[in-house]
Amino acid sequence: MIAMRKNCFIILSISFCYILNQAVKNTVDIPILSDFCRNYLNDILCGIVFPAYVSVCLVLSHRKPLIKWTHILITMTLCGIFWEYVSPALLHVGTSDILDIAAYLLGGTIYYCIHRIH
Repeated sequence: MIAMRKNCFIILSISFCYILNQAVKNTVDIPILSDFCRNYLNDILCGIVFPAYVSVCLVLSHRKPLIKWTHILITMTLCGIFWEYVSPALLHVGTSDILDIAAYLLGGTIYYCIHRIH
């Protein structure tokens, strides 16, 4: 149950960060920071919240949550490939960016580090 609470807290916290970024990302006028907030911060946040969401689903189905770093990286790599290459090819919407996949992986690594904190 601790894993469930921790993951729900991560989902709520990161959702707040996402809403905050959406509200201010176009008003920040610091060259590198505004580009980062517009282009990559949401992808990093997704890399944090998606493993937490998957873990909640796994716990609800009486399975172990995502706790191994390799499992998290595999999950985020597959999601990144789908979101960045398969989905735009099928829907003809959006652009593919390899740095977005790197941002998902960074987010997954941050999730792993948060999860490891006792």
